Parts: sequence; C-alpha cells; structure tokens
Amino acid sequence: MGFDHYRVLGVDRSASEQEIKRAYRALVKHCHPDRNPDPAAVRIFHAVHEAYTTLMDADARAAHDALLRTRDALYAPHRTSTIRNTPLRVPDIRTRHWAFVGLHITGLVFGLSLLISITFGTVFLGWPMYSLALTIPGLVVLPDSLAGLRTK
Repeated sequence: MGFDHYRVLGVDRSASEQEIKRAYRALVKHCHPDRNPDPAAVRIFHAVHEAYTTLMDADARAAHDALLRTRDALYAPHRTSTIRNTPLRVPDIRTRHWAFVGLHITGLVFGLSLLISITFGTVFLGWPMYSLALTIPGLVVLPDSLAGLRTK
C-alpha cells in the first residue's frame, strides 16, 4: 500500500461518497496536468485519482480499510500491557546479566587476540606492514568491551 487514500483526499475515514467526490473534484481542479504546469502535478494527479477510484469502489475501500487497520495495529505505540492495563516494565540493559558479561568478555578476547597475533606476525614473522591495518577491528572492539564490563 503506497498511500493512505483518505489523507490524500483530505477526508475522514468515515467520509461518505459525496464527501469523497467533493474532495476529489476540488483537488483535481488544482493538480490536473492540463491546469498545473508543475512537473509534480502528474504524480499528484495520479495519486488523487487512485485514491478516488479505490474509495468509491466498496470492495476496494473495505480492503484498503483493512490494510489501514493492520498498519495502525502494527505501528501503534503499546504503552501498557493487556493484563490489568498495567505499565510495561522495560528491563535495564546495563544489568550484570551473564549474557551481557559473556558478550563483552568475548569481545575483549577477540580484540586482544587480533591485536597480539597480527602485531606478532608483523614484527617477528616478517608480515608486510599493511597487515597492521587488520588490527582496526580489534581496536574498535576493545573500548566497547571494557566499557561493558565496567557497567553496574
């Protein structure tokens, strides 16, 4: 679904066919390509016409309304739970949960092993100097891992 056809025409969802027709005619007067030289007028005219044809057909309007209800249900903010209308409790991410601690320890081990092994290979094994560029991920991971282990 590209548009909310009611918003395109500027009418309520409960608008009658007469209100839809009136809004359509008013918009077409301003955005018809023969009357409006603006290059965007064609695109606007097509959107207005599509909205009108969809809302004037009873089956297409019912399908469009169902899509709008589904979209509204998906993107509506859910501030309360459905059980006893109580506020939802969002867990604090900075808790000392074992998964977060394990994740940061893994990042710390990865970063250190990357730095140590590539530096060792470059200094003692004769790897080319541009191999040191491969230590950048380790340098990026280390500060985040240390900060994650320091949180309470």
